[in-house]
Amino acid sequence: MVIRRKGSGTFVSLKWKLLLTLLLTLSLVYALAQALSYSQQQQELEAELSARNQQQLDMLNATVESSYRRLLDIAQLLLLPPHGESEAAHSGGRVLQLARTMDARAGEALMLGVVDLVQLYGVDGHLQRAWGTALDIRPEVILQVLEREQPQRSIACVQDCLRYVAIPLMLSGGETVVLLVGSPMLDVVLEYHRQSSGDIGLMLASPEQGDGQPWRLVALTNRDRYAGLLASLSLAVARENPAVPLRLRHEGRELQLQLAPLQKDVSDTRAYWVILSDITAPLEAMRERRLFDITVALAGIVLALALLALMLRRPLGYLGRLAEQLPQLASVGGQRRQQLQRLPARLGSRALPDELDVLAGSAVELASRLDELEETVADHTLHLERRSAALQRERDFVTSLFDTAEAVILTQDRDGVIQSLNQHGCRLLGLPLPSVPGCRFDAIGLLDESEDAVVQLSSLYAGESRRVQLDTRFMSADGRELHLSWQHSRLRGTEDHDATILSIGLDMTERRHAESRLYWLANHDPLTRLPNRQLFFEALVQTIKSAAQSGRELALLCCDIDDFKGVNDSLGHHVGDQLLQAVALRLGEAGSEEHLLARLGADEFVLMLECDQDAMAASTGLARRLIGSFVEPFHLNGYEIYSTLSIGISLFPEHGRDATDLVKSADLAMIEAKEQGSGRYGVYHTAQGSVRVERFALGNELRRATDRGDFSLQYQPKVDALSGRVCGMEALVRWQHPEFGAVSPGRFIPLAEEMGLIVPLGRWVLNEACRQMAQWQQAGMIPIRMGVNLAGPQIAHERLLQEVDEALAQAGLPASLLDLEITENFVIRQPELTVSKLTQLRERGISLSMDDFGTGYSSLSYLKRLPINTLKIDQSFVRDIGQDRDDEAIVKAIIVMCRSLGIGVLAEGVETSEQLDFLLRHGCHHIQGYYYSRPLDPPALWDFVDQHGMAGSC
Repeated sequence: MVIRRKGSGTFVSLKWKLLLTLLLTLSLVYALAQALSYSQQQQELEAELSARNQQQLDMLNATVESSYRRLLDIAQLLLLPPHGESEAAHSGGRVLQLARTMDARAGEALMLGVVDLVQLYGVDGHLQRAWGTALDIRPEVILQVLEREQPQRSIACVQDCLRYVAIPLMLSGGETVVLLVGSPMLDVVLEYHRQSSGDIGLMLASPEQGDGQPWRLVALTNRDRYAGLLASLSLAVARENPAVPLRLRHEGRELQLQLAPLQKDVSDTRAYWVILSDITAPLEAMRERRLFDITVALAGIVLALALLALMLRRPLGYLGRLAEQLPQLASVGGQRRQQLQRLPARLGSRALPDELDVLAGSAVELASRLDELEETVADHTLHLERRSAALQRERDFVTSLFDTAEAVILTQDRDGVIQSLNQHGCRLLGLPLPSVPGCRFDAIGLLDESEDAVVQLSSLYAGESRRVQLDTRFMSADGRELHLSWQHSRLRGTEDHDATILSIGLDMTERRHAESRLYWLANHDPLTRLPNRQLFFEALVQTIKSAAQSGRELALLCCDIDDFKGVNDSLGHHVGDQLLQAVALRLGEAGSEEHLLARLGADEFVLMLECDQDAMAASTGLARRLIGSFVEPFHLNGYEIYSTLSIGISLFPEHGRDATDLVKSADLAMIEAKEQGSGRYGVYHTAQGSVRVERFALGNELRRATDRGDFSLQYQPKVDALSGRVCGMEALVRWQHPEFGAVSPGRFIPLAEEMGLIVPLGRWVLNEACRQMAQWQQAGMIPIRMGVNLAGPQIAHERLLQEVDEALAQAGLPASLLDLEITENFVIRQPELTVSKLTQLRERGISLSMDDFGTGYSSLSYLKRLPINTLKIDQSFVRDIGQDRDDEAIVKAIIVMCRSLGIGVLAEGVETSEQLDFLLRHGCHHIQGYYYSRPLDPPALWDFVDQHGMAGSC
């Protein structure tokens, strides 16, 4: 569809442009797709034909291989000796005799057609006798068979192609002859044709023959059909590249010809297999498929164009009419919307509008906006007039703000001359209002706090800097020192004769005072007004650097008030605070002004002493003076308080090369001095640090071991010395650390109590001991009691009874087989807490023993109240039997007392026969110690009990 319009060229409808573009695009895409598809089909066909040709060659080679095996079988039959022939028959003229023997057999084989030739060669490789077709074999072939003594097979092609097998035969005299049996290759061709539907031939090509007849067919299946075709072809190209097959067309059929060289051909003439394949069917299938694809694609293109034409007819017509109406947007007068409302109705539904509906709506909206724009311009003109009046009011407001602001606000020119100054600035700086003409900013009496203030102002005046901040001091008329912070900024868009710099000064006097106060509070202890930890460490770091450079000596004295917690707890924290203040004053008086005194925290103070030499003597002398100054009591709030100091001393650089190490060393020395008693001092030594570090590391490992369950139990038997039988055992916890090795219970159990780990550790020991005893009972051990130690915190724990019940229930152990051993010290210290729980345990049928008796308070009144079954004499008394009569008297008294109270008695730590005899003489026959056995692992304990038998309980 073509339209001519005025003032324009040829107008081609958008519909035809779309159809033509789509047609070209679809045609190009289809052509590319068809080309790719055809190429892929060709490749697939070539691959299929190549696979078929390879299959035919494999089948042909298999047929040839089978024919060789038949010839080898025939040759071996010909060589069989006649029945009844003796070895002497071959003694003279063995070769001739063998030839005469084979005459009948060879003739029979030739007559039956199983072979076409039989030849016999002597030891020199010359022909001795031949039967059937003559074949001239090179002597080196026969000699090679004689040399290798292995059968050889090959093909000889002269006038015809014969395959043969040469077999070596050793006669009785040690002579070796060769028998050669052959048959024509025609048999192979016929055999292959019977097995396969394909056609095959055998071609001979001699290099001496001329171009007129370069080849000759020896054999061919369907010779009548294909002989003329092959005669008319020149097979030179196929011979040069046999791997590439030839395509032929014969009698309306598509053929493929392939030449394959004949293997093991020993003649000068080259022989080739000729394989003919009919490929008409796959080629026809590929052509039909391609024709079908073309037909379907063309039909699809035509159908797509038709459908597109139908779809675009109405929308494009609608678009054309819309384009004719769009120039109405250029009209003036506010009637654009009315003109565009004459557009035709939309094509789509109101629920599903399309792009044309959006375009039409946009055109109408644009027309409406243009009409509104004319009205907006008029409104803006009016608005600008009103804005001008508002700006005037804002200017008046800024001027009022300038005069009433509580800040110094002034403007300067680029020479530093003040152009304007607000009223607050006049009052603060003492300048008249208006200011003196020509007064410079640097002449109003401001004192700069920075050395480069003049340089910064000069850079600002020269325009090199846009903004400068300066701090100044100013002495007011009433003598007050004011701190002013100035912010100088260059104004933009100013002329040379106008003010170019705006300066605003804020009165920072109160803020400076507050900052000074905060700095003092951050670095001092508000109670004692001494330097705090932070300030002391900063000073110590600087002093260490200075001492390292000058070679001076440095000492730290860490001072701690003894029993300060008792003052706080008994007299109150307000008295404690007063004591801290009094101690700070007394320390300051006992020292000197050159000694830096600081409070590190709580009741701990530190002094830093710097001297030229012999810091050790100076520090210990100062420590003695400080301790001596605390002889006099403190009179505080009506109380007379006697207090002492514990002091630790560390030296630089012997005890540390930085502030942290020095303070830590002094603190460790102070702790050791405090442990030795109040009012002492000590100097740090290396062993203190190693012990603390080792204790800390052991504590960490103990916590990990508790979480992982790295503990084990050993069991020490209790023996009735009268019968020699086991009457019980005690579970003892052991810890084998991978780094520290076996850790003594004397080391880790007190540490566990200190770290709060003794309760979970004791719970694990209880559960494991009950489980082990229950396992032994199931294995057949006669019932005896298992002794388990309970630490003081376990007894005080609120879940003790519940944990004991759970351990027995989970293990399935009767309560009568459990003996809980409690320490004397904890029971006597807290009888009101323990008696009730021990009574409830006794009511459950659990036996109770008091361990380590005699090492604590040994209160007989409390002992009478405790529901215990057995009292264990501590090994510290048993160890000195025979050496210390006092210990012997104590042991005898304990035994007599237990017998009177009806309490069983057991001696711990028995190691010698002398100790055992003493105990037996005085009525104690329940023994535990190395005399009978060390603590044992569960298997060893089982063996021990099995050897010593078992009797009642102890």
